[in-house]
Amino acid sequence: ERLREHVSGLLSRGVGLDALYLHLFAPAARYLGDRWLRDEVSFVDVQLGLCCLHKVVCECGTVGFQRVADGPPRSILLGIAPGEQHTFGVTLAADFFRRHGWQVSNLCGLESDFLLERLSSTHYTAAGFSLHNENCYPALVRLIGRVRERALNPDLLILVGGDYFSRNPDHVAAVGAD
Repeated sequence: ERLREHVSGLLSRGVGLDALYLHLFAPAARYLGDRWLRDEVSFVDVQLGLCCLHKVVCECGTVGFQRVADGPPRSILLGIAPGEQHTFGVTLAADFFRRHGWQVSNLCGLESDFLLERLSSTHYTAAGFSLHNENCYPALVRLIGRVRERALNPDLLILVGGDYFSRNPDHVAAVGAD
């Protein structure tokens, strides 16, 4: 309840959702993860905290919604690296793209073959994948290679994000992303 009240207060003072996502929600999720890594909280505590954050993001769905009227429609498929478990950042990214007029398919947690089938049968402007766990990096490299081979749109823009790339920005090109 305190989080909801705090967010409501910030919004009423003119703070934009993009700023809340980048400077409040994402750091809060990172803080939970860091505390879990230091064994200060349980996995259940982290999951409950992330559920609260997800709920607040969903409740903000109608706040400041924007649509881009000019230009052709843009669409993006979002997912996580194979084997990855971290999905909150993709939730924020999906809402961000949606607010800016994109058609969004948030397919976090679905198998790579399903993602490839969608990308080979639907014309997307872009595809984005999130990575946190460095052990999932090789699987993401393979997935992006397969996406490039099978995507219906030969000019598909491939984006990557997540804590891994914040820690290793030089790996964006190496993974095969644009």
